[in-house]
Amino acid sequence: MSPQAKAMALRNLYSWLVPIQVPFVVAVIIGGLMAAFVAALVGYPLMRLSGAAAVIATFALLIIVHTVLINWSEVTNGPRTLFGLEAYTTLWVGAAAGILFLLLALWFKETPLGLQLRASREDEQAAASVGINIVWVRWVAFVLGAFITGVAGALWAHFITSFSPLVFYLPQTFLIISMAIIGGSASVSGAVVGAVAVTAIFEGVRGIENAINISAVFPFTVSGLTEVCLSIAMILILIMRPSGILGSRELRM
Repeated sequence: MSPQAKAMALRNLYSWLVPIQVPFVVAVIIGGLMAAFVAALVGYPLMRLSGAAAVIATFALLIIVHTVLINWSEVTNGPRTLFGLEAYTTLWVGAAAGILFLLLALWFKETPLGLQLRASREDEQAAASVGINIVWVRWVAFVLGAFITGVAGALWAHFITSFSPLVFYLPQTFLIISMAIIGGSASVSGAVVGAVAVTAIFEGVRGIENAINISAVFPFTVSGLTEVCLSIAMILILIMRPSGILGSRELRM
């Protein structure tokens, strides 16, 4: 983002940040490193928790980050829309990054650290009894996941070119959780299948919802239909296939 664009879009930005400009690739890597840094700071105490305590603590972290984003106007522009980003991310760049992340996830799954992580998921006490440092392996995975998420966020920002911190809150979190539940969180293929299924449901139902709202045939309007349909899909999956569509199975070519 050029200094001129920053001066216009981020009027409250710290003055020493205005002239700083880095290449696109460097900015994407910095985004990933910043996310990993925050995850490294907060991740270790979080990884010591399990069950309901871990869920509550993670949700509290989401609220804290959201509050910081919408109030730290000197860096994030507050709740206002950030605009003026260059459209560096094309569909091909996004697809290449997605494939790279999938390959990295498949590789990490079979590394010694990945095997220890899977063992801690299956039986925490048994994994600890054979010498696996459960907190450490989960912390490393959490930081690596945050780095990938930060890179993906930077790529997304340069694809959509304008966005608000308000986007990254409960609706987006609900979508991501529904992808993991529907596809299966125990496999990389499950994550892909879940993402495809949720996207298809979301876009298809949203099209129906928009058609109803703009049509003169129906004497009423509807809202929230996409969330209702996703919730129903999640409930059905949890009842019929609690481990998700694929569970722990990986698709083989």
